[in-house]
Amino acid sequence: MPEQATGANGIITISGAETTPGAIPAIPGGMIFPFESESLQRKTELIKSNIIRSSRNASKPNRGKRDVAGNIKTELNPFMGRQLLMGFGAVTTSGAGPNKTHVFKIGDTLPYHTIEKGFTDLGRYFQYLGCKCNKIGSEVNPSGILPLDMDFMGLDRIIDNATFDATAVDLGHDPFECFEGTIKEGGVDIAIITALKWTLENNLDGDVYCIGGAGKRYRIPEGATVVSGSLTALFDSDALLTKATNGTESALETSIVRGDGLGTAGNESLILNFDELIFQEQDPIIKDKKGILIELPWTAYWDNGANSTSIMATLKNTQATL
Repeated sequence: MPEQATGANGIITISGAETTPGAIPAIPGGMIFPFESESLQRKTELIKSNIIRSSRNASKPNRGKRDVAGNIKTELNPFMGRQLLMGFGAVTTSGAGPNKTHVFKIGDTLPYHTIEKGFTDLGRYFQYLGCKCNKIGSEVNPSGILPLDMDFMGLDRIIDNATFDATAVDLGHDPFECFEGTIKEGGVDIAIITALKWTLENNLDGDVYCIGGAGKRYRIPEGATVVSGSLTALFDSDALLTKATNGTESALETSIVRGDGLGTAGNESLILNFDELIFQEQDPIIKDKKGILIELPWTAYWDNGANSTSIMATLKNTQATL
């Protein structure tokens, strides 16, 4: 036995969608999830007693609700379609031959998955059952690796001495580079953007607990989504600010394209579309003697856009099954 478990030997595996919420699928369909850090935990609240018993000493606390939740930070690679599906809820896959096109939109519901955190040096596997994605987001910069940030909420956790899927698929990890990215604003290429952040919040209801459930969540219903972000640009005119001031509808598209981007090996791509959005008015500020930037928060929505969704992701790769 090692002296201590180490993060270097950790592994995360995600199952296919659960048929019964909170139960590992009979055919688990495990897939390795490359990650930078994680904070998945089951925590049980302790409720203090207020009983008076002729002593200043505290009484024994009682167990309350169990909360399963946490975050996973990673680098977005071309074969993380399952992660995008967990965050968006709906996907349509098309394409004959080796290259596939996966179009993700906001779905009516989100799938439940088992997420397993393995301490391989100890032979202990923490399996978080019935997990849904509460929030997913990323940030495009002039350089660096494209990050992916995901928050999860789950129903329960069990600990096993073996992984739930010894034959889980490992698709490798060759992340997208921000260097491969371009951005359009209002349908036109724009070359003065220094950062674009976006977040999709699913507003899950984590308060569904029932009597007889041993403190576990019963289900995790979805709420209304919120799609928002911010755009940072060189302040070379007040054109973007004027749109914000006037409440003028705009659109954003960010493309990360490797090779020709058509989806064959080494030619993957990811395009994110926000077809309808409003910039929040926010004046540029002078921080120092350097060049001035303008940062404009924005909120996306769906009113009459042709894609019928406030956010759409198009992923092209060779992955036939997510």
